Amino acid sequence: MIASWLTLGTFFLENSGQWRIPFALQLVPAIVLIAFLFLVPESPRWLMLRDRHEDAIESLRRYLGKGLSSDDDVVQNEYKSIRGSLEIERQSKISFKTVILLPRSIVSSQAHVAGITLVENLGMSALMARILTGVNATTYCISTALAF
Repeated sequence: MIASWLTLGTFFLENSGQWRIPFALQLVPAIVLIAFLFLVPESPRWLMLRDRHEDAIESLRRYLGKGLSSDDDVVQNEYKSIRGSLEIERQSKISFKTVILLPRSIVSSQAHVAGITLVENLGMSALMARILTGVNATTYCISTALAF
């Protein structure tokens, strides 16, 4: 909604700012995200893949709560769960390329990233997806144009 109003505000400019300002405003959130990306800690799973188990336990302790110690049952159970899943993945003989190239996997993966399935997997309702993608604004404009 904010982007729509800002773009409308630049509509009346008579210079290249008409397209440069909306373009530059889109860069602001991206720059903020990139700047704060370095403050995000590594995931415990990634640390365990790199054999940094002590760091993984410390990261789990921070994720699960400030009052927990590294020896707490909650932290240790989560650590064992991640370690177990990594062991299962390491024992698997099938490669990622094989999984992707299986005909059944191709159809299944395309179904998961197509349309409403992706929206539902992200936890959004159809209404929320329409609002976030701007389809509602387009629908309102088209219906207004058709009324004339």
